[in-house]
Amino acid sequence: MEGINFVHLKRNGMYFVATTMYNVPPAFVLECLDRVTRVIRDFCGVLSEELIRKNFTLVYEILNEMVDYGYPQLTSTELLRPFIVSEPIMLPFQQYADVKMGPAIGSRRTHSSRRSSRPTPSLRWPPAFRSSMPRRKRSTSTSSKS
Repeated sequence: MEGINFVHLKRNGMYFVATTMYNVPPAFVLECLDRVTRVIRDFCGVLSEELIRKNFTLVYEILNEMVDYGYPQLTSTELLRPFIVSEPIMLPFQQYADVKMGPAIGSRRTHSSRRSSRPTPSLRWPPAFRSSMPRRKRSTSTSSKS
């Protein structure tokens, strides 16, 4: 379509798509889509097609609070919690375990050379334990005051 820009993000086999008629930086749109997926995962426990279908009302409410007139407003789970009144509908334990574990071993091709070249993700503290203060850089040189 002429004049319409599409930006998409693939998470857990699902595409999250944003459209715009304006010249918006793609990294900004990707960051917004990533935050939407994180908030949905925080509220529902896991990000899957089945959970999004069962929690359609909750997801709609989250999107309604996150975006006003096409502009992102609240993108933090902690800030959104007071405004969200719907409770998530959880999957039965067996279905949840299957979603959490992913596909069965050998159900898809693996590329061992590509896997080994990826950096390992670093551990991050949960949001409740993170400080809003910026970290201080350690100085490598020591200076003595006389």
